[in-house]
Amino acid sequence: MGDTAWTLRPATASDHDFLFELNRAAMASYVQATWGWNENEQVTYFDAHFEPSKRQVIQVDGTDVGVLAVDETPNEIYLATIALLPHWQGQGVGSSILRSLLERGAETGRAVALQVLLCNPRAIKLYESFGFTRSGQSDTHVLMRVEPQASQHDARTD
Repeated sequence: MGDTAWTLRPATASDHDFLFELNRAAMASYVQATWGWNENEQVTYFDAHFEPSKRQVIQVDGTDVGVLAVDETPNEIYLATIALLPHWQGQGVGSSILRSLLERGAETGRAVALQVLLCNPRAIKLYESFGFTRSGQSDTHVLMRVEPQASQHDARTD
């Protein structure tokens, strides 16, 4: 399908500045539209919630291009964060990562869930194209999920 090859590496404390700048580049316009972007508040919020152990850096050919945070439980794979530098958006990286999460959900019988800002219709359409359906809504976000499909290994015939 022409996906760009990507790899993941664990985020570390030294990724702080890259991840903040990535957040600004990928999300500032949506944050501005939803709450307003206040630089001091954004720095304070980011620093308070910066947990590199819960994040992975997305790389293409050894270059850091984005961030991924996934929380897994026995029943669900929750896509907490996916963000790519603007230059890497629309190149197939995010779609390939989504496909891999959906495959893992199908293989393990778990739903894949996420939330997306209401003011980001491009992302909502992308998720819908992958089979996500709206499962709820808050003042600021749409909640979306793909339920696990009944799979061959669930119907044990051995």
